[in-house]
Amino acid sequence: MGVHGKPVELRMEKLWDRNISLTTRLVDTVTTPMLLKVVRSGKLQPGKLVTHRFADIMKAYDTFGDASKHGALKVVLQNDRARQSG
Repeated sequence: MGVHGKPVELRMEKLWDRNISLTTRLVDTVTTPMLLKVVRSGKLQPGKLVTHRFADIMKAYDTFGDASKHGALKVVLQNDRARQSG
């Protein structure tokens, strides 16, 4: 669900009969292999989660720091020089 800076409402009455499991945790070295496996299998397409792309790291941090204001889900840093030469 992501990291939230404010409370959210979770409507349990709409979820209880849908066989849904919720797990909370930050992505870390324990979960990274599982995440990569899901991406490789095609079950998760990370490109669909990207809402913003930046070459300027400070603009990226500012945008993701206030994600709800900017509608930022996943922010990608791009090296424009590497892309132009490749």
